[in-house]
Amino acid sequence: MPWVCVSIDTVAAQVDGLSDQLAGVGALAVTVRPGCSVEPVLEPGPAETPVWDSARLEALFPVAADLSPLLLGAGSVLAVDYDPQALLATRANAAYNDVLGDRLSVTDTLPAVGCYDLVVANILANPLVDLAGRLNALRKTEGVVILSGILEAKLDTVLAAYPELKFAPANRREGWICVEGTRRSG
Repeated sequence: MPWVCVSIDTVAAQVDGLSDQLAGVGALAVTVRPGCSVEPVLEPGPAETPVWDSARLEALFPVAADLSPLLLGAGSVLAVDYDPQALLATRANAAYNDVLGDRLSVTDTLPAVGCYDLVVANILANPLVDLAGRLNALRKTEGVVILSGILEAKLDTVLAAYPELKFAPANRREGWICVEGTRRSG
């Protein structure tokens, strides 16, 4: 049977709740790693308290599990890509995981406006800058924008293109950066 491993970076205070939720939606195993460590967290000894502020949960699912609500956090998703091969692969993957139909729309056209809780763009820095106004127009007022595909040298340029957003500290992995932005208060 094929498997899917889902990794979620979170704060330590949310580990127990997320672990329970992952198990509740079909995870066969959930491993917790402190921060960016490669070592799993084992049960602490009596009177020991783990001292870490962030964690990575890794959950193992059989491919047959319905992961779309968990992974996408929504009942419906709009997937946009300009590459015809990427569109074919997205549709094939969605069909394989039984998430086609009214829950997933796949297109090559970015809408002009929208009302989405979450907007994710995993493209290079220059398109993220060029599309800043359009991507930001897709989110609800209190929505979240996640941008990835950014190299360190381009991070400041990308962030400057989204002045209406407040960004959490950047996540870095193997030379690539991902940032999460929400509406600035005030």
